[in-house]
Amino acid sequence: MKSTATSRVTDAWTLSKMDSVIANGQPVAAPVPCSLEEFLMAQNLLPRSVVVEHNGEAVAPSEFPQRQIRAGDRLEIVKIVAGG
Repeated sequence: MKSTATSRVTDAWTLSKMDSVIANGQPVAAPVPCSLEEFLMAQNLLPRSVVVEHNGEAVAPSEFPQRQIRAGDRLEIVKIVAGG
């Protein structure tokens, strides 16, 4: 089992090896290039529960597995909330 200090160093090293995308105006480390679906899953977001704009273009959920995200891309992600 890793110590907390070792875990933090490993996490920092892993993040330094990743590029970032801009999601909702904030930089987010991501193992790019990757699909939009992979990015969403890495952020603990279910693809069917969000609406996404990629570099200013709305993306249909059916395109999530094929849409490639690269370093510096801009995403706007809105969670869909049901209720009344």
